Amino acid sequence: MTPPEPEPSHLTVAEHRQLEELERQLVLQFPELAGDLRDGRLPVLAPPERTAAFVAACVLLVTAVLIGGLGLGAAMAFSLAGTVLAGAGLRRWARRPVRRPDPPDPVAEDRT
Repeated sequence: MTPPEPEPSHLTVAEHRQLEELERQLVLQFPELAGDLRDGRLPVLAPPERTAAFVAACVLLVTAVLIGGLGLGAAMAFSLAGTVLAGAGLRRWARRPVRRPDPPDPVAEDRT
């Protein structure tokens, strides 16, 4: 026996106002992020930040090899590769075309 489906929760007027206020604060504090989220784009790291992330990953990999040997280094390399692939998959998923629902058919008037 399956439990009954929960009914969709509706926001109260006060909760709706609070949500709108939070959204306004987000737009004021982070206008670029708000624009990216509105457009459906993911933020992209600038080249210096990408370089810093790459260097940090290399340092982690070398440290893992020095501390734990090749086994830990291989595990760390596998983990870093998985993270990169997941990030690439997420970016590809975010760029997919969004399918809009078809507009409803106009109701044909009965002319008898």
